[in-house]
Amino acid sequence: MKIGVVDIGNSLVKCAIVEDENILLFEKFHFDSIEKMKNFFEGINEIAYCSVVEGINIREVLKDKEIYELNYQNSLIELNYTETLGSDRIAKAHYIALKIKEISIILDFGTATVIDIVDSKFLGGLILIGYRTYLKCLSQSTSKLPNLEYIEEFKVNKLIGNSTEEAIILGLINSYKFLISKIESEFNVKNKFITGGNAKIFLGHFNDYVYDPYISLKGLFLWFKNFKTH
Repeated sequence: MKIGVVDIGNSLVKCAIVEDENILLFEKFHFDSIEKMKNFFEGINEIAYCSVVEGINIREVLKDKEIYELNYQNSLIELNYTETLGSDRIAKAHYIALKIKEISIILDFGTATVIDIVDSKFLGGLILIGYRTYLKCLSQSTSKLPNLEYIEEFKVNKLIGNSTEEAIILGLINSYKFLISKIESEFNVKNKFITGGNAKIFLGHFNDYVYDPYISLKGLFLWFKNFKTH
């Protein structure tokens, strides 16, 4: 089975062509350039997608395709959550439930930082302030704290900082780490995944996690594959 998958996030549109769970091609598009998806998906007839953004209508862009949207109503796994659960989180949950099949934690460092726990069903999660939002809010809400430039990777691994920059960034990272450690212990997590546009900043602080930037796209493929035969 070979299909196109699309994850419309808060900042970017991620697209891939997937065949038998393998990512053949991958591309990211800004909202103002989604017309380029026409060429990207040339020769592909079926598209599965999830979206957390209203107003981005890929059906208008990909009029000649069969479009399937993953949402709360057509989920193939039990969602222990209200109908406001984002479909990107549902996609990632399908990857765990249909592929990994044992209790796992997913750290998604994107516009927001999202922590989800999944086994054969979606158990729940947390939504925290994202890295860039955190830096921006501190700078805009205070008169003396610096407006830190975006950092590709922060390797300092200690409890407290010895500069304003270290104190600001470690304040966020260590709050994440302590909370995540508690969740891992509470749920006896077996598998650990890290993903999202800001994930690389944190990789050095979560060495026992598997970095997978395509987990939502793989989840979309597995949902579609099982949805078609359900």
